[in-house]
Amino acid sequence: MATSFTPTSMDDGSQELPLRGVLKKHGNLRRRMLVPSPPPSLLFSVEEDNYNMGPSLENSFQMSPDTFFNSEEARRLAEDVLHRNFHGVKYEREKCRELVVKASDELKDMVKNLGSDRFKFVCMVYLGSLQSQGMSITSRCVMDERFDRCATASFRNHSLYVVATIYGVYRE
Repeated sequence: MATSFTPTSMDDGSQELPLRGVLKKHGNLRRRMLVPSPPPSLLFSVEEDNYNMGPSLENSFQMSPDTFFNSEEARRLAEDVLHRNFHGVKYEREKCRELVVKASDELKDMVKNLGSDRFKFVCMVYLGSLQSQGMSITSRCVMDERFDRCATASFRNHSLYVVATIYGVYRE
């Protein structure tokens, strides 16, 4: 089966060409001038026997996760990582900066292996020197309370404190 597009024919036998608009500028005035466009030369050919669109697939988006982010297991992992990285460490600014980055990366990698597909993870690790001061950490997020979760763990020794927060955000 072949289909072609041709210009429309008028009553007197002549063909009417489709018009397209062209903007011409004359001084400060702008006018729209209609210029005939060339006839299309498009030919579609579809053979019914060989026409195959492939397998019919359904939409791939999911509105809810198959498995949820396990915040309790993430909290246990975070406590373990913090204890391993900061046990016996004395607060030194440069050394602690490197340890915080290492702990954050390690946490993120370990949480990804928990089996929560279609989740994005944000790991934040806060570290400070322990000098008889108070500390308050607050976070605000736009989260879907049905699917998104967070886990927090902390560690403290004689010279420093560390707080790790992990957010699991579902990607629809």
